[in-house]
Amino acid sequence: MGFLSNKIERNEIKAGDHIYTYRVVFAYSHHGIYVGGKKVVHFTSDPEKRSSASDDIIMSKTTSTTCKADCGFRRRGSGVVISCLNCFLQNGDLYRFEYGVSKAEFFAKVRGGSCTTATSDDEADTVIHRAMYLLHNGFGNYDVFRNNCEDFALYCKTGLLIVEKEGGSGSGRSGQISSVLGVPVAAILSSPLKFVIPTPVVVTVTAGMYCITRYATDIGVRDDVVKVNVEDLQQK
Repeated sequence: MGFLSNKIERNEIKAGDHIYTYRVVFAYSHHGIYVGGKKVVHFTSDPEKRSSASDDIIMSKTTSTTCKADCGFRRRGSGVVISCLNCFLQNGDLYRFEYGVSKAEFFAKVRGGSCTTATSDDEADTVIHRAMYLLHNGFGNYDVFRNNCEDFALYCKTGLLIVEKEGGSGSGRSGQISSVLGVPVAAILSSPLKFVIPTPVVVTVTAGMYCITRYATDIGVRDDVVKVNVEDLQQK
């Protein structure tokens, strides 16, 4: 992988890897855990709970109409699903999420949702166990802001969750939403500064604020994360 890109070839993938691909012309990324055998465990909304057409746009299809019957298994009422690599990628490129990056490397990755300063567990078996356990037991309700596909993959790799203010353990808050290209752009366009400050200056300031926000919310630097055994997760 290069310093700026996490793109890899299929022959480089390893069991236990946190992988992702981009959807809707790079509008957002979809994350999962490669468990071997050309299979990926990932987290989407429960199809039975999708409330609007917008849900279908942002959520991923889990299988194609021509895929084998064993692809797309999920427990009823759960958003955790196992798909073949082809269905997960949906003709998109393959990327591997990076762990334990330095602060400089973190800021060099302009987009969110591609790396963290947190370290992953060394044993691939531990990562795969978490993913497969959650496939059969669920990962709570999907919430694009609070409990999404990146949160799922981050937990499988690290076992870390965000501590809720009430004292319980939440499912985490990843940088998935911040990774959407429209967020920095929307910030620029909505800022009143654009009328009084030259556009290049606005872009620089906005980009800087965006990167700082990404870093401050990274699970590797937050002080409100705890290690939770997958068997101890409170299923919702």
